Amino acid sequence: MLENWKSFRSAELQLSNLTLLIGTNASGKSNALEALKLLNWLAVGGHLGRYREDTDADRGTLRIRGGMEDLVHRESNSPQFAFGCTLRGTTGNEILQLRMSLGIADGELRLVSETLNQPTDEDSRFPLYSAERRPEQVGNILRVAYNNYRRGGRKPQIECVDHQPVFAQLQSPARFGKDHAQSRKRIPVACQAVQHTLGAMLFLDPDPNAMRVWADKHGKRLLPNGANVSAVLHNLCTDEEARSTLLDFIAHLPEQQIRGISFQDSPRNEVMVRLHESFGGREQTTDAPLLSDGTLRVLSIAAALLSVERGTLVVIEEIDNGVHPSRAQRLLDNINTLAKKRGLRVLLTTHNPALLDSLPTSAIPDVTVCHRDTDGGSVLVRLEELDRYPELLAQGPLGRSTARGTLERFIKETPNLDARSKALASLLDGLSGAEGGGVP
Repeated sequence: MLENWKSFRSAELQLSNLTLLIGTNASGKSNALEALKLLNWLAVGGHLGRYREDTDADRGTLRIRGGMEDLVHRESNSPQFAFGCTLRGTTGNEILQLRMSLGIADGELRLVSETLNQPTDEDSRFPLYSAERRPEQVGNILRVAYNNYRRGGRKPQIECVDHQPVFAQLQSPARFGKDHAQSRKRIPVACQAVQHTLGAMLFLDPDPNAMRVWADKHGKRLLPNGANVSAVLHNLCTDEEARSTLLDFIAHLPEQQIRGISFQDSPRNEVMVRLHESFGGREQTTDAPLLSDGTLRVLSIAAALLSVERGTLVVIEEIDNGVHPSRAQRLLDNINTLAKKRGLRVLLTTHNPALLDSLPTSAIPDVTVCHRDTDGGSVLVRLEELDRYPELLAQGPLGRSTARGTLERFIKETPNLDARSKALASLLDGLSGAEGGGVP
């Protein structure tokens, strides 16, 4: 959930195993991704007082465009913006709901409020904790009320600072009263889960040139630019099942068929990937410096999906860069299969409408369109939530509909009930014919 964030007044981004985020230039796609990046930065130890330094174009590591004043929606009457997210455990039964508001005070970004709920908790009438800055408060201290799992509306309070998320400050049982055993047991575990989930997000933007070098053999987590892909693949290939899955993933994506993978070692405890390829009826070995940009990008995508923990969110921008259109469908099928197998959430972006025609059928309902409304604000629309979704599908391939502007028109125009009924009937007739195999 996004509120008053950059070009968004209010929006919700639902993530499935495979979600494709599309939209024209300046529609707001990057703004949505930057919200995820800010949450990730906070989870891995980002300090709000250092926001300006960390987003500096030359020295910073947090890639968010614009200044601090550009974070709040320009038409908003509030000086604050808010994020909300629902996090699920690996079994799908544990649910945590986080909401936080941030604002600017004294030239710095500050935490204004934060609440963590656990709807599946046996006592969910009160959140695990709730913090909110009151107008009369001064300094950097927030008062945080927490659930002591006892009757009564008045809850005990503790102090936290406003330059870090509260979930990063309540991970020790010692923060809670000695006689509040349930609080000491449950709240730190929930806070650790939130920090771990948000901190584990991977934003992959492969740089083929960075991948053509030696990598320290001990690297297990892929860097955002894929520079240590050789090391990550080397560690994955110590497991035969992972090695087999990797080869299945990449085997037919380049023009030449990949039949094997091995690694060169250096005296400095470094490795470099090499592929064994079949080309023109002959087998040849190619080291990383000579691999094509597209092959290296595919290797980094496979390394990312196989190396992150189960349930992780992986974000890949411009997924079709360096990938031939004839290989796009196989790549998306492989991503979808691996995401489902490992319980991942994979968010892809593209400017290429044709890529929509390569999507697995099961992923089409989850395609999310980012566009501007009549007031200029960004809006996120999931295809399956469109009133005219069946009619849209009846127009033909989704990529073609997008390129022609049909999709944009369906989103913005008022539904025509007669046209919708005719299109739905046509779609149902087509489905009936397909089921009958076309035989009279």
